[in-house]
Amino acid sequence: SKEVTVTVRRRWVWAAAFFMITVVSVLTFLLLKGGKSVAPKENDMLIVLPFDNEGLPADDYIVNGITREITDRLSLLQELDIIAYTSAMQAKNADKTIRQIREEFAVDYVVTGTVLCDKNSGEKGLVLVSAELIKASDATQIWSDKITSSFEGITDAQSQIAEEIVKKLDLTLLEPVREAIWAKATVNTEAYDYYLRAREHLDTAWGGTLEFYEEFKKGFAMFAKATDLDPDFIWAWLWSSLIHSWMYHYGIDRSDERLEKSKLALDKAREIQPDLPEINIFLAYYHFWGFLDTERAEELYTSVREVRPNITKGLIAEIYAAQGKFEEAAEAYKEEISRDPLNELNPGNLAVILTQMRRYS
Repeated sequence: SKEVTVTVRRRWVWAAAFFMITVVSVLTFLLLKGGKSVAPKENDMLIVLPFDNEGLPADDYIVNGITREITDRLSLLQELDIIAYTSAMQAKNADKTIRQIREEFAVDYVVTGTVLCDKNSGEKGLVLVSAELIKASDATQIWSDKITSSFEGITDAQSQIAEEIVKKLDLTLLEPVREAIWAKATVNTEAYDYYLRAREHLDTAWGGTLEFYEEFKKGFAMFAKATDLDPDFIWAWLWSSLIHSWMYHYGIDRSDERLEKSKLALDKAREIQPDLPEINIFLAYYHFWGFLDTERAEELYTSVREVRPNITKGLIAEIYAAQGKFEEAAEAYKEEISRDPLNELNPGNLAVILTQMRRYS
């Protein structure tokens, strides 16, 4: 079998000012990590590596968005553990073999792909997506496909790839999960484009740039354009809410107006689709980051855990730490590190918790 090569980009180091904000917030209540050994592995682990952009550099945000969306759709599966997008994106722009990826991320399966965008092709543009599923143990290809789509059909292409991977891995696909995989965020192509741009600005902000606040403002502007074009674009509302809550919690803007903006965006999302499980996750962040209401945040988080098994454990770890439940927080962070191993905040938070527990070694 041939060795498949993929690329990995070195991640930006946290800028000093941003790092200090993070450290202060971590020390406030992130008292995590230490405790029992990690539970035996039950599910296979899969990573969706960053798809390669075969078109213009200006289309990177679309290619990254496709990678992110496929990751999110596969994360809906109960029987599959997924490496977080934040860690997977560090596997970009540096040559690594499948064997090296397997060793670095402890994965059983790897998804790779390429994307070619041509916005000037025809009336609705052209997107060519190639994807393949690889067994990490011997780098053999299990499945591959090439999908030709218009920009209107990008979300369908992402859903199709996710479902084909589920079938090839012989996983159970319950109807509610299948519906979630195929759910359309919006039917407005321009709104979706603004949404992808906004998410890229957020990723840049969280990646450690000194201009993170400027990136957040650009993200807000893009989300606003998305919701102007499609007032029912629930994910644009939810992410707007999260960033408002984040900015309040981390001291960027501790005004009542900032929290009110977060609440208004959440209220709008609940009007659109009140039964969407992810709403409770964003609500949990709002109650915890905005008010340090650990009881309500834990209740909301727990309500989603069964139907969204791959949701971040970092939030519940923070909640447990704030409650003084250090052992539980430690276990949650261990789980989070296994799914997001290259996110430098996780071992940092773990170190703080171990120090609080006096487990200095």
